[in-house]
Amino acid sequence: MPEDRKEGIETSLEYTITYSDDSEAAWVRKGNRPHYGYKMHMATDLKGFVLGGHITPANVSDTSELSTVLKDVKLHPHATILTDKGYASAKNRDSLKDYG
Repeated sequence: MPEDRKEGIETSLEYTITYSDDSEAAWVRKGNRPHYGYKMHMATDLKGFVLGGHITPANVSDTSELSTVLKDVKLHPHATILTDKGYASAKNRDSLKDYG
């Protein structure tokens, strides 16, 4: 377990740490809470219908997954793409320019 998650750390949040034999899952900290597992990177249409995506260990950055998701969904040229700030990077802006 990483050093910053040892007992004795002052926090206002209560949480229980459990362990798993899943060797592909990973730890990530969101706010002050540790999470163990996976993260889904996906694309939906404006009505919420899932167009495609994939799952990674929880510690994989959203920023690095945008171009992979876009390749999976095969959007039409000049499609509007909305993301949250987790996908903001110069590399992703360049990828979006390549998609038109």
